[in-house]
Amino acid sequence: MKPNPSSDISLRPTTILVVDDESSLNLCMRTVLGKSGFRTEPFLTGKAVLDRLTSENIDLLLLLDYSLPDMTGARIVELLDACGLDIPFAMVSADGSEDLVTRMLDLGALDFIIKTPQFIGALPARIRRICDCIEASRRLGGMEDALNRARREKHEMEEQLAHARKMEPLGMLAAGIAHDFNSILGGMIGYAEMLALNLDPGSRLAAYADHIMNSGMRAAELTNRLLSFSRKGGIEKTPVDAHACVRQVCGMLRHSLDKRIDIVCRLRAERSTVMGDMGRLENALLNLAINARDAMPEGETLTFETRNADYPLALRENEGMPTPRGPCIAIAVSDTGTGMDEETRTRIFAPFFTTKKPGKGTGLGLASVCAAVRHLGGHLAVETEHQKGSTFTIYLPLMKEESQHQSAKGRMSSGRPANAESQCQIGMTGRGAILVADDEPVIREITCDMLSSMGYTAHACENGAQAIEYYQQTHSTINAVILDSIMPGMTGLQCLNKLKEINPDIKALIISGHTTPEAETRALEEGAKAFLMKPFKREELREVMEKILK
Repeated sequence: MKPNPSSDISLRPTTILVVDDESSLNLCMRTVLGKSGFRTEPFLTGKAVLDRLTSENIDLLLLLDYSLPDMTGARIVELLDACGLDIPFAMVSADGSEDLVTRMLDLGALDFIIKTPQFIGALPARIRRICDCIEASRRLGGMEDALNRARREKHEMEEQLAHARKMEPLGMLAAGIAHDFNSILGGMIGYAEMLALNLDPGSRLAAYADHIMNSGMRAAELTNRLLSFSRKGGIEKTPVDAHACVRQVCGMLRHSLDKRIDIVCRLRAERSTVMGDMGRLENALLNLAINARDAMPEGETLTFETRNADYPLALRENEGMPTPRGPCIAIAVSDTGTGMDEETRTRIFAPFFTTKKPGKGTGLGLASVCAAVRHLGGHLAVETEHQKGSTFTIYLPLMKEESQHQSAKGRMSSGRPANAESQCQIGMTGRGAILVADDEPVIREITCDMLSSMGYTAHACENGAQAIEYYQQTHSTINAVILDSIMPGMTGLQCLNKLKEINPDIKALIISGHTTPEAETRALEEGAKAFLMKPFKREELREVMEKILK
């Protein structure tokens, strides 16, 4: 529906000033708005739009990009206020952080539009809704009804933001729990492995030890997959088999979803390797599955399906966002649930938007899916019809075949040992003394036992302070140190910096039950020779120690 040309100009904005320094995106926004009957004007800088507004003040609506070359969108609004110009505005940004959204709404923004893959297609409906609100508000002349509605909306937003803030500390709590849990698993796996080394490889007892070790490793992988859901910051892009990722998610869902939901998995793509982060992709698929579950309260069918496609053919023309070209894998997650009407569909990727009852959802699930797909260099599309179900499709660029072969070759040459039997043949090749500092007795003891079984002499300390005191007295005889990243009173890196004052050439390995690419990089920058994630196997420790002591 196009704007009504007969609307009173004093009540309804007549021109949309599109302010965005990305000329292609500016043109994209003006094109879709123009097709919907809106009159638009383009501006690439804050100064240009300020000159326009101060020289000719007609009834306008500002569509402001927050980040401009010469000033922020917030600064433009402040300058207009200083000139006594009350121009309605909506803010546009690729940054959807809670802090920025809150500040812009408090500043007076009528809407905060995040640059998601779908935002261009949904833009006319959102602008029309803003214009409707402006017209209704002006027609009511600031009557109590409009004010009450604004108060209610603000109160709902504040509640949603408060709920989202409560979720953030859970990520920190999960990190601490993961560190402790992986330490416990490290002891279990380590002792099972040491037991296997001292048993006949073909015996039933050796098989039992193998089962314990493999179960522990699966538990560690599950811990890390769940933990990555709360992880912030950048991602480490590595080759990922999307089919393996889908299988993992389907396996988890079969144990956790309502048994009335039939999970169907159709992996039809011939090529499935992409560059990305497996944890992020799994989280995106899990979020889509949870949304599908909520749309099917009585059960029915949840389908995961893959196929190969080309970007120009796969994406609808009216999405409006520039997309990569070339071969990709399409991962479709479909449900046979309630579906959505068009108005809901245009808002589903907005942060905090939810159709669930209070306390049942944060409104961040699909927004996080969208962000994850964007970080992976892909595109997210949705098809839905009220009472007929929904299909969310993730398009990810395929890894080039030559790069895939090189990666596979690298993994074959540096992978973990296939089983405990191969480890039993490893002799005592280690030479030298190693200082181990870890506050967990089990990890401290099993690490020392592993080192001793390799031929090293191991010395154990309970914390960083004890390690510094011991190293001060014996550093001339210590060849390397192993430091837990999280210990009471002093972290592993703080301890390392103190040890470097004693011996600047110290060779240190940092071990941790929870890490991020950023934490590993920081450890290496501060002087650690290597970083090893708990739980680790004997062979992994042996390889790292040989590398450090070369």
